[in-house]
Amino acid sequence: MTGSTISYRYATQLRDQARTAYRQHDYDRAFELICRCQETDPTRAGEWAEAMKAIIAAAPSQETAETIKAGRRKDVIRCHCGTHFTRPHGNTSTQCLNCQTRKRLRQAGIHPDDPAHHQLTTHNQTARGRRPAP
Repeated sequence: MTGSTISYRYATQLRDQARTAYRQHDYDRAFELICRCQETDPTRAGEWAEAMKAIIAAAPSQETAETIKAGRRKDVIRCHCGTHFTRPHGNTSTQCLNCQTRKRLRQAGIHPDDPAHHQLTTHNQTARGRRPAP
């Protein structure tokens, strides 16, 4: 079986899942699946474009249609700490999740040397299956 045959079959499975989501009025999911179809089998671009138009047209309002279209696009942003992160298109966040968390902890009066912060960090690392830092 060639790579193009596998891509074709996988895209067809995704399309079938998108049709099911569409019939269940889950337009966000249907649109997401069609986006994955485009990535998997770009040779069927016309079919995917028609499916996207149908999904957007079926959305209950123009606002919902715009949300469906915008919600799937992502922007890659560089945080002031130097890390890159992905955010939904239209989102105005300029900080990565780590920086946002540090800021919120500081606002709550919790600092890195706080024993409760150390206990929480240790618990989270253990829960994720990592070895806690000493």
